[in-house]
Amino acid sequence: MADEPTRIVLVGFMGAGKTTVGERLARLLGWDFLDTDRWIEEDTGLGVAEIFREKGEAWFRDQERRGTWRRSWPASRGTPAVPGREIVR
Repeated sequence: MADEPTRIVLVGFMGAGKTTVGERLARLLGWDFLDTDRWIEEDTGLGVAEIFREKGEAWFRDQERRGTWRRSWPASRGTPAVPGREIVR
């Protein structure tokens, strides 16, 4: 069916449960779960707390913004967890 959604975007504040809900939702739908924090951790080899300490929040937020759009939209079916501030930028 052409009208079936190809992605569901979860938006919310830090700690709101986007990852928990997103992982469960993706599993139920048989889709990929796309998590910006995990992408940044994989790309840098550092945890989020270490990134904030070593590179600063502004650097992290920039990577978050770039990674969200670069990596999530090419997916054919996915459930990205997106920080709320990225929707309003």
